[in-house]
Amino acid sequence: MIKVDQMDYKNFYKIFSELGSYTFMLSALDGLVKSDLYADDPQTPTHAALFTKDLNYLVGDLSNTQFMEDLYDLTQTEDFLDYTGFIFLEKNAQYIKEIFKDHTYAYRGRRNMRLEAKDFTRSPLSHDGDLVRITPSTLENYKDYANYDAVHEEAVFYWEEFQADSAINFVTALIKDQTIMASCFLCGESASENSCEIGVDTFEPFRRRGYADLVCSHTLDYLIDLGYSAFNWHCFNDNTPSFKTASKLGYKQVGDSHLCWLRKNLET
Repeated sequence: MIKVDQMDYKNFYKIFSELGSYTFMLSALDGLVKSDLYADDPQTPTHAALFTKDLNYLVGDLSNTQFMEDLYDLTQTEDFLDYTGFIFLEKNAQYIKEIFKDHTYAYRGRRNMRLEAKDFTRSPLSHDGDLVRITPSTLENYKDYANYDAVHEEAVFYWEEFQADSAINFVTALIKDQTIMASCFLCGESASENSCEIGVDTFEPFRRRGYADLVCSHTLDYLIDLGYSAFNWHCFNDNTPSFKTASKLGYKQVGDSHLCWLRKNLET
């Protein structure tokens, strides 16, 4: 397995398409965020591993013995995170378990969902509170608000990866009485398919009030005005609230994938 030069990333859209449109994955292939790509061949790969700050993506025929050995060795290096997630197809779960054994855990199925701009269903925008767009320059204004730490952690995690002038460096938040009740953040954009991916948090005790629908709808409306034409969403199979929120907005399930977590050091 060799490390692939950025100039050859263009040869990997096809093989990674088996996972569907994971937007952070596409951001990496587009060269918008930092990543490391390894494969058997930089021109016509049969298997590949893409490592990013968000998640890691494994595709192709993972049964190759040398690939298995090389992949395990890479995850044990100093540069590899102690805890991280892998995205892969169900057919490859057996090889993931064979490669990492007790280092991996919590294998879970995920729904791949997609929304075309023309199919977006806008939620009514009446609400109890203020909808605000938080940007890197205004984030500190909310440091004394309840749930600020969670919003700060999620937002900065992605903002540190995107270009400083990226249009998606913002969080839509529903705020009342110095409390952030719900927030919608951007977790990727792809130049190659003109898409974005959003995520949402609704904090206790404000769940089941439609606030997730509200902040997501407001965010999508703004992104469509910016010119994005498609939007991706991923949730675990058992996360019914997330699936329902996406469905209300017009998302359709277009595929599935799997995620497992890797623990590098078994003694921690």
